Amino acid sequence: MKSRVYLRHPEFSDSHSFVEAAKRSRMLHKPWISAPADVSAYRLYLKRIALPTNHAFLVCRSDSHQIAGVIDVSNVIYGVFRSAYLGYYVFAGHEHQGLMKHGLKAVVRHAFASLTLHRLE
Repeated sequence: MKSRVYLRHPEFSDSHSFVEAAKRSRMLHKPWISAPADVSAYRLYLKRIALPTNHAFLVCRSDSHQIAGVIDVSNVIYGVFRSAYLGYYVFAGHEHQGLMKHGLKAVVRHAFASLTLHRLE
């Protein structure tokens, strides 16, 4: 069965579609998340996720290639502890469809297999 979503890393060329999706999603995210809602904030986000301790993934729909949501693995600590924080949010219009569930499963597999983490918080 073909996956309903695929993951890819955010790029500057995503700024317009990302910012527009974040603006449309303000009421959905409030008060839990504040996604970058202008190009300047998106640039800062890209700068932050470029650090080796952070990994970001866009959850994209396989049918339309639209960005459905975001998953961040941040503040990775290696050594004995091998831990990181997991954060995620869906964009309006893509919620309640199970898309993030599929994306999260893939990121968690990646975190434990490829990043060889022991813990996600």
